Amino acid sequence: GPTLIEISRRCGVTVSEAGLLITVRGASYAIGSAVGGPLFDKYDSNRMLAIALTVSALGTFAITFVYNIWAVGALLFTQGITMGFLDSGGNVSILRVYSKQNAEPYLQSIHFL
Repeated sequence: GPTLIEISRRCGVTVSEAGLLITVRGASYAIGSAVGGPLFDKYDSNRMLAIALTVSALGTFAITFVYNIWAVGALLFTQGITMGFLDSGGNVSILRVYSKQNAEPYLQSIHFL
């Protein structure tokens, strides 16, 4: 997005090279979404949500201090996995809470927040 120019300047790469970071984050998001659902069924979902949110926040914070494109890519890869994990975990949590009701309005409403 708008920080791509700043990341490319700070890391000493072209904007098109830094643009690959968007692909890395998107691919890792898909991995996190695919892996997150089954893991939330198996383990304590509240603890897993807390861990994923903490890792995502730390990754976002750390990006501001990194000047190597590979390190930024690793942080965005980790952040993408945790963000996909959070989205699928949030859906699983809503389905658990509203399992006896119609959960569809609640699943739709989280995307407006």
